[in-house]
Amino acid sequence: MLQRRRVRTRLGFATGAVVVTTVMLGIGLAVAQPAPRPPGFPAKPANIAITTTTGGPRASTPTSAAPAAPAPAHSAPTTTLTPIPNAQVTAIGDSVMLGAQSSLHRFLGDRLQMDANVSRHFSEGLDVVRRLHDAGQLGDEVVVHLGTNGSVPADQLDEMMQLLSGVKRVVLVNTRVDRPWEQPDNDAIAAEYFGRFPIEIADLSGDFYWLAEKEGRLYIAVADCTGHGVPGALVSVIGINMLNKIIEQPGKPSPSEILEFLHVLVIHALNKDADARDTNDGMDISLLCIDTTSKKALFSGAGRPLYYVDDSGFHFIKGDRFSIAGEKQEDDAPYTEFEIPLSTKTTFYLSSDGYVDQFGQATGKKYLSKKFNHLLETVSSLPMNEQAEKIDREFANWKGSLEQVDDVMVLGIRV
Repeated sequence: MLQRRRVRTRLGFATGAVVVTTVMLGIGLAVAQPAPRPPGFPAKPANIAITTTTGGPRASTPTSAAPAAPAPAHSAPTTTLTPIPNAQVTAIGDSVMLGAQSSLHRFLGDRLQMDANVSRHFSEGLDVVRRLHDAGQLGDEVVVHLGTNGSVPADQLDEMMQLLSGVKRVVLVNTRVDRPWEQPDNDAIAAEYFGRFPIEIADLSGDFYWLAEKEGRLYIAVADCTGHGVPGALVSVIGINMLNKIIEQPGKPSPSEILEFLHVLVIHALNKDADARDTNDGMDISLLCIDTTSKKALFSGAGRPLYYVDDSGFHFIKGDRFSIAGEKQEDDAPYTEFEIPLSTKTTFYLSSDGYVDQFGQATGKKYLSKKFNHLLETVSSLPMNEQAEKIDREFANWKGSLEQVDDVMVLGIRV
């Protein structure tokens, strides 16, 4: 029987300021076969399958010493740095970065130093970095998005990273452009992570998934960050870093506690005025915890639901309406937590809202939740890799030649 729980949380540590993708996971005998990796990211362990049609996910997992847990996934490397208080941020890029200027200014205010231009090539961005470096004008954090208008030469990228070696944090935003240089550019960007610190890689998407294992508990999250392009990518970096920070604290936090911590940390990271918050900046997130010791699952959602199928049929749990870093106030009730017994084989699904919001070529209407629920129920008995293929194919058939309206992520796990 599903149990609804309220968990009161006390914050116990200090804070500072600072695509279509279908993922199917299997545990034990339900392990899916590996699929091609998304562009620009390292290969994934064999217990995770990813199918990608128009872009790839971000995922990050802190390492764990527990030997009995499933191998963690890390399709895009992300560091777990402590937020830098009152950091000055230099943003360098092309028209994509220029389009993000108003959103970044809303996040950072006077701490933002922007140098972006239409049709800028990587060599021109390197000239900007040289000039700011020589003048001692680089910020504590530097965000770079270049590659829309041409290739990223490896030697020039390496020189840029050398010039930025004295910066406290560098965020490289990958490339999403339907051109021959997209894959080589993202490979070059991903390669810069290895052996260099503190570099972070942000996927040019507002969706991400996150996995972590701790003391017999597997945590799985899917988040949909408000905004697209560079703003969405930077909020996703903040979200993953904060989740990593939370899970590194002592104890075994519940999903409700994690969302309460995350809400406060992201507010501080975005320097948001507690009295003037709205839903423009932040994220919707569904967070599932599978406790292999007690054989139960715990779920909390901030603006996103959980779907699952067991021997009794299809089930839908609606998350709370408050987004992370949205209008939720300190004296509001904590995020609701639901307990689900794992007495039978159960398949869970988490997703962003892009799938249900997609318009269909044949009807001109959105896919909507009723059709999506039926799709999940229909495929739930199949092997996990076949589910991923069918969900991906259904989306492509529905969309047809229409433009994709939003980032899309669907994640499934069977226990």
